[in-house]
Amino acid sequence: DSLLLETDDSEPLESKAPAPLPVLKVSQTVEPKPQADNEKVFVFRPTRLSQLISENPKLKDPIVHELLRVGETMNLIAAPKIGKSWLASDLAISIASGRVWLDTFKTEPSSVLMIDNELHPATLAHRIPQVAEARGIAIEEFDSRLAIAPLRGNLMDLKILAATLMKLPP
Repeated sequence: DSLLLETDDSEPLESKAPAPLPVLKVSQTVEPKPQADNEKVFVFRPTRLSQLISENPKLKDPIVHELLRVGETMNLIAAPKIGKSWLASDLAISIASGRVWLDTFKTEPSSVLMIDNELHPATLAHRIPQVAEARGIAIEEFDSRLAIAPLRGNLMDLKILAATLMKLPP
């Protein structure tokens, strides 16, 4: 894996500020052997607030109102054995069915890909219907919008997982 950072001061932001904001170009190979088709370049370019506002006049559509919008990432972080997997299953069912989550947050019915690194497929096959039943949601209400990828025993690092996901259709 490689990570390349280079500064590029030749493209300052248009602003009346005394000094231009720095620009960093970041190249990262997704697989161990660099090839032209797997190298992605991300340009780190700080932006003035006024420019950010003009380029983003409205918020992206919500998936979980007040918590999560299209293109955003949400992390569930807690000590072991607190119930994160149960909560994630409930969230996935709520989004896929378009039901309110935690009796508080409205959701928009959306497709969900649940990637699980910890639980056995048999556990997921048992647990997800348990959560749905407890919520009073029939599996038929969300089955066409919930895809599950159990990875236990087939773990991938985030770079490989990201490259794999980028190959999937939207």
